[in-house]
Amino acid sequence: MHVEIICGLITLLFSAILAMAGMGAAFIFIPIFYWLGIPLKTAIPTGLFLNGIALTSASFRNIQKRLVPFNLALPIAVISLLMAPLGAYSSRYFERPVLLGIFAAFLVFSGLMILFYRPKIRGEHFSKAKDITTGTAIGAFAGYLSGLVGVGGGGLISPVLIYLGHNPKKVAAATAFIVPFSSFSGFITYAAMGHVRLPLLLVTGIAAVAGGFLGTWLMNEKMNPAQVRKVIGWVILAVAMKIIYGLFS
Repeated sequence: MHVEIICGLITLLFSAILAMAGMGAAFIFIPIFYWLGIPLKTAIPTGLFLNGIALTSASFRNIQKRLVPFNLALPIAVISLLMAPLGAYSSRYFERPVLLGIFAAFLVFSGLMILFYRPKIRGEHFSKAKDITTGTAIGAFAGYLSGLVGVGGGGLISPVLIYLGHNPKKVAAATAFIVPFSSFSGFITYAAMGHVRLPLLLVTGIAAVAGGFLGTWLMNEKMNPAQVRKVIGWVILAVAMKIIYGLFS
């Protein structure tokens, strides 16, 4: 139970930080839980589960404030929901170093985009057809990646939508709405394969809900979004560097 408590505290902290940007923190939880002695195939579904419940709690406030662009978010959510089980199932064909290498590449991409890319906002209104086409393509890739390596896809979805010119504030709300779909879908697939540790889910799950509410409250009431963006970017890159070091040491 000692490890579960440590994991719970870690979950509370990073769920709150990442919820500020509408992102799940599974990509941080999974390597940290693994370093604490939890098997990778157990850490992955735990991270997916925590992504889902943390961002579900965060989405309640975003929906109340009418920040979620449903025309864009729903196609991504539906396709990612369908693709996540395929990614989770195919994970059995990859060795641990390969999965960790995919993690590292994913984190480097996300961290650099968050820190250094400065998008030009192209307006609030995009055609419905363009939203559906864009959402389908992004959802397919993000959903598969979510199931394969245990990330909710937010670190991919957010930079791409910002690059396409969508308002960053609405991107964060859309991502928080989207990620739970693929996260829960991938988690169910892993659970069916028997890779679940119930005491760990219980303790970290409670912490994730609390962190989701706390992060959303801080973002709306107390924090400067630019400062939060920098913290998130550097945390992502730090985790990536640690994984890469472990692969080559």
